[in-house]
Amino acid sequence: MKILLCTLYVVLCVCLVDAQDRATISVRSDLDSAKVFMDSMFIGTTPLESASIDTGKHILRVVHANERNWYHPPVIETIRVAAGEHIERTVTIPSYEYAPHIISASWKEAIEHDSLSAIPGLALEGKTVPSATPLYLTTAGAVVSGAVAVYFKLQADEYYQDYQNTGDEAVLDKVKTNDTISGIALGVCELNLVALTYLLLSR
Repeated sequence: MKILLCTLYVVLCVCLVDAQDRATISVRSDLDSAKVFMDSMFIGTTPLESASIDTGKHILRVVHANERNWYHPPVIETIRVAAGEHIERTVTIPSYEYAPHIISASWKEAIEHDSLSAIPGLALEGKTVPSATPLYLTTAGAVVSGAVAVYFKLQADEYYQDYQNTGDEAVLDKVKTNDTISGIALGVCELNLVALTYLLLSR
């Protein structure tokens, strides 16, 4: 019997000490069933009456029942509570007339937005997606000029073999002509590759 009484006494003391280190909070809002979070921990919905919380510094967050509703942003407050203290908060959840509406119609078209000015502190500049035409042109130019350079280089090699067999100066002139054309085409190919690299890095 004495052991049971001692056990009950110890439990009672622990409960009293724990109660002294706790506080309570009540939260009401203009929207029913708003969710109440304390330090990211869900503690109930409004109207919330005398919920037990730890003492010290906390972040109180009250959000709309649908947390992803952009029309109703959360209300956030930093609070400090002492042992045995009871805090009451009445919250009005903001309601925006418009929510952001961002449309990306196609890769080449501008990103449109509307009604963003209705949201305090939110600004978005409309930006146009760069056209892909320069990429297509430089890529095509690099491929075509590269193919031309290879073709005329092969032609020059064939004419040079003929020149070695015949010693004909006219054939040697063809070698020089084809080499020149191949060199010019190779230079154009390199310029297109440089331009393509710049366009890709600048996007």
